Amino acid sequence: MLKKAIILTAAMFYSAVTAAGQGNTIIPSWFSSDNGSNSNQTYFQLALSNVTSESTSVKVKLYDVNGALYKARSGDTFTVKYSDARSFTEVDSTLEIVIGPYKTVRFTALTGSVQEGYGVIEWSQSEGQNANALVANAYQMVYITDFSHRSERAVPINNGMVF
Repeated sequence: MLKKAIILTAAMFYSAVTAAGQGNTIIPSWFSSDNGSNSNQTYFQLALSNVTSESTSVKVKLYDVNGALYKARSGDTFTVKYSDARSFTEVDSTLEIVIGPYKTVRFTALTGSVQEGYGVIEWSQSEGQNANALVANAYQMVYITDFSHRSERAVPINNGMVF
């Protein structure tokens, strides 16, 4: 009898946790820099893919090396591609987007000076009961000499696993 009660309680707890339809993960590092010319620009790019059949609300927050929420500065450029519903708060550099079912969105940051830190990705679904919804990849792209040379460095997010 006690064993059944424990199993039932565990099952209810698991259902409550997974029914929430939300999750988060860490961006271990981001780096961006623009020296003011068309050479040696370092972009930070984040690709977010919704792997569910539900629309997913996503927040991306970037923090500086001191752990403070990154505040956009003059000369910073942030862009979002492939998203119909999006907003970007320049004051606190928080990206809020809705990613449609099975869609991918790219977020790119180019700061006017050398900036770096870490980030947090949070997601939620109002109707979904998914334990995991997103897969993410980050890149640091360096363009040298008027974009004629390029190199990339991958930044693993959640070890490439869905979260």
